[in-house]
Amino acid sequence: MSKKPWRAEEIKLLQTLVGQRSVTAIAKELGRTPGAVSNKLSRLGLGATRKQTGMLTARELANKLGVTTKTVVSWEEYGLKTVTRVTRYKKQFILIKMKNFWEWAEQNKSLIDFTKLSKKDFSTLPEWVSGNIKAARTSVRYRHWTTSELKRLHVLIEKGLTYKQISKLLNRSESSVEKRYSRLIKGIRKSG
Repeated sequence: MSKKPWRAEEIKLLQTLVGQRSVTAIAKELGRTPGAVSNKLSRLGLGATRKQTGMLTARELANKLGVTTKTVVSWEEYGLKTVTRVTRYKKQFILIKMKNFWEWAEQNKSLIDFTKLSKKDFSTLPEWVSGNIKAARTSVRYRHWTTSELKRLHVLIEKGLTYKQISKLLNRSESSVEKRYSRLIKGIRKSG
């Protein structure tokens, strides 16, 4: 059985679809076998879809930042631009361009613990990041709650906001908000 030669437009479509769809889906669209598509991808040097993008996976970025993958994925809610790509055999990756991450991070500094960042984990760091790393490492980690913050915390809880929403408004960690509110409630119960 003779092999069907690849036409230029098929190769172009293949290059466009790699990372967007699985090999099986691409093969179906091109009217070829998955084996033929896989072989052509290898010959074109398009095997490691994830690595070719030059982006980091959510897991890789999470490891560099000292957070969980779930945390990085949750940042999509706060506007972090991500791209979902498929490997040859259906596994999906959430990918992030470092340029997009640093632009987003500059606007969302309160969501990142700069003490966990290491210059060796990143090939380049924007100037503003280096300053934040130094400041974060020299500053005291705990900030005492002011009376006005405690009042605002109570009002925001009564309005029905979540700890996550409140933490962003008060520039505090979610766990700090939750713990402080719990202590506040215990104090009210004891005095009442």
